[in-house]
Amino acid sequence: MCSELYHKYPYVRTLWEEANDLLGFSLSNIILEGAAEDLKRTSYTQPGLFLAGVSVWRVLEEETGVTEQDVFLAGHSVGEYAALVAAKSLEFSDAIKVLGVRGQIMEEAEVDGGLVALIGGETEDVERLVWETNDQCLDSCSIALFNAPSQHVVGGPRKTLAVLKEKVAAPIRRAVDVAVSGPFHTPYMAFAQERLLPILKAMIISPPERCVFSSVTGAKLEGVEDVRAALSLQTQGPVLWTHVMRLLYNAEVRNAVEAGPGTVLAGLMRKTVADLVVRPYDAVLEEYAK
Repeated sequence: MCSELYHKYPYVRTLWEEANDLLGFSLSNIILEGAAEDLKRTSYTQPGLFLAGVSVWRVLEEETGVTEQDVFLAGHSVGEYAALVAAKSLEFSDAIKVLGVRGQIMEEAEVDGGLVALIGGETEDVERLVWETNDQCLDSCSIALFNAPSQHVVGGPRKTLAVLKEKVAAPIRRAVDVAVSGPFHTPYMAFAQERLLPILKAMIISPPERCVFSSVTGAKLEGVEDVRAALSLQTQGPVLWTHVMRLLYNAEVRNAVEAGPGTVLAGLMRKTVADLVVRPYDAVLEEYAK
């Protein structure tokens, strides 16, 4: 969770301490010293991923010239909040408080559901599999994340997902359970969205100062109401990451930096637009340190 930045940069430590105060618990201790099982809890994962993303952005601002260039921003699921902070559309303090509530609400999902990643096959193949599964199940499932042309994530009740996994066949190569506590980004999260709406309506939002492509609407966020609408759809709307990567490419983006922990998004981007150069943030920091 980008904890090396916490140890290296005093201003990152200050940011993490501010997050602790705003959330009312020590997120930094959970990240630095907690068990892996703790971090898998949605109420900690969501503000933790956001904090990691904003920390990377702050370091890129302070230590490199990357943020002085013509920057386009996009965030995968909760990462959209970090992208909007980077675009100065949201205040860090407001965003992390909302995510603290959002994580708790989503953790309280009443459905015994989850997510299954499907590797291989195109969107049409996954849609066919979902339709065939729903045809023989009482409770339906749906595509929750369009991650890459050959990687999709389906969400729904665990009994339905068990049927779906049994039906997996070529060109879909395999199904992998995702370590989450609910069927996120599906209609089963409608109750969470309804509970979040009053908070999002009261949230102070400014027009983005940089171009932000929403992974929920699959379009550029032009103003305040665009941002509010996108955030209002986030909990139950599917993540259109493949579409966003193509939008970036069509906007003539040819170099990208993954501003968060790991290199998962870099891998997804390479699968979607092969001739785009993607680097992890630590590689950029090393480059500027030379």
